[in-house]
Amino acid sequence: MKDKILVIGVIFLLLSAAFGNVADPGQASGAQDSPASPQISNMASASATFEDAAEGGLLPLSWKKYDGSEKVRVLEDGLKQTERIVKEKALRRGDGSRENKIVIYTRKNDTDFLYTALVQDHLVYDLGKAAGYHYDQDDAVTVGNIMLFGKKVVKIQGAVGAAASMTHYIKLQDGEPVQLMVIDEGYASEMDVDHDGLPEVIVSSGTIPHTSVYRWQDGHIERSNLNEALRAEAVSITEEGAVLAAFGKDQSLVKLYWLKKDGLQEFSQYASDEYYSDRFVTIPYTSEEVQHIREQADGAGVFDPYVPRKGVATDYGMTAEQEKAGVLKLTYPHFAVWQSSTDLRQREEGNGASGEKWYFPDFTAEWIGLPDSEAGGTWYITRGSTHISISTAKSVSKEQLLFAAASLVPLDELKLSDGQYE
Repeated sequence: MKDKILVIGVIFLLLSAAFGNVADPGQASGAQDSPASPQISNMASASATFEDAAEGGLLPLSWKKYDGSEKVRVLEDGLKQTERIVKEKALRRGDGSRENKIVIYTRKNDTDFLYTALVQDHLVYDLGKAAGYHYDQDDAVTVGNIMLFGKKVVKIQGAVGAAASMTHYIKLQDGEPVQLMVIDEGYASEMDVDHDGLPEVIVSSGTIPHTSVYRWQDGHIERSNLNEALRAEAVSITEEGAVLAAFGKDQSLVKLYWLKKDGLQEFSQYASDEYYSDRFVTIPYTSEEVQHIREQADGAGVFDPYVPRKGVATDYGMTAEQEKAGVLKLTYPHFAVWQSSTDLRQREEGNGASGEKWYFPDFTAEWIGLPDSEAGGTWYITRGSTHISISTAKSVSKEQLLFAAASLVPLDELKLSDGQYE
């Protein structure tokens, strides 16, 4: 009897070990699930890493104070050390009485860098290195006035490599120039990445992108490295304004996040071949479908229709119809888009009140409904003369729905799956 118990125990241990090793926790799932599920392979699993601890909630970011603000010195000899002037750019008057200009120039006996200075009346302020010496083409060094962190700022950006640049943000304080920020870690651009209506500075560097965000908070600049926060191999910002993180040395798992004031909100994940496919997350359109959408839009009086380029997992078709007078409806497997020449909020009832707004370069998205992302509600958008709403009856979160809304493009600018423009 004891021998039988021992044998059974050994068999049990062997079976447990075998079944415990069937699934590789680091292997993302394929696209084999039923298309009826809005998650499809969004359930792709990764190894138990730090980023998973915040799944379903906000992943807090680590912000470090950045103190790059400093006054610049006056060049006592002015521009006498100049070998040649590469570019001059007059600036708008700051205080109404003095004309300023930015000068990009080479220095004698220096063939490594271009330099920049601000000329104000008889004073010349040294702003330091502006670009690599061989990047002396006019379009390789740009100068312009922008609004950043609520301040009027002069931005000077010059190339130092094929995919790298040096960026100065200069402000005038009491009539004198002050270096607000000097960024030389990668390519810097201004973007409202948290969609609150005010731009941050986004810096990306490397062929496997590393991305940092600089923002203004409580009277100072602070910086967060998104790769470190997510422990991701590569992090970039998508065309839709979402944060894309790729995990693993082969970057086989892709996760999408919205950056909010309090952290990163994950809303979807895919195997990389699914996300980058032109027929899965990217919605494929045929020329026949485009023609049908145009005909239905004309019939509904929607003369500038829009279509989403990204969805949840849309490797299958869509339909277009005039749902009622003056309303075009586009139906996809996991959501629907309504369009009209009049405000759709006047036509649709029972949405409740929320007022949550997200700001994008070309539009503002407003959520009307319950605040819970899994509860019912609708995103409302106005693009030109076209009023748009997007909602779903399926278990698609409002964050995922917002991603589809952010991918809307004019039908006339749609690129078909065969690479042609309609």
